[in-house]
Amino acid sequence: MSTPIQDRRLFKWLMAKDKDLGERALRVRAELTKWLPQIVQMFPHYPSHGVDHSDRIVTQLSKMLSKGNTLSASFSPVEVYCLLCAAYLHDMGMVVSPGDAAAILASDPWKTFVADGGKGHESYEKYLSLRNGPA
Repeated sequence: MSTPIQDRRLFKWLMAKDKDLGERALRVRAELTKWLPQIVQMFPHYPSHGVDHSDRIVTQLSKMLSKGNTLSASFSPVEVYCLLCAAYLHDMGMVVSPGDAAAILASDPWKTFVADGGKGHESYEKYLSLRNGPA
């Protein structure tokens, strides 16, 4: 069984320095467990971008930034809180509902963007080629 996330060094340090910020970071994590699983709907070919992915980032950051139970650099509690939030929020831009995706793809700005001569035309053509495979 894996160690609970609140036992990772960064969380433990933050809870010892500012319990309120530590609990807030845990609430951010809890809320994201509802949202991050939606990433697979739009990006089924990507590896997991759920909270497990963010937990691994927190684990690696904890290892990189600490020696024993102390941080190896001078951080304030707010800085550690921001670092934890960044680890959990970094993939939020990938959360798109199917309805939102359909609306975006049907919109005039999108059509202009990917049309011949549009800023995204070349990239979109490359994407279509990869998605559709060899002709």
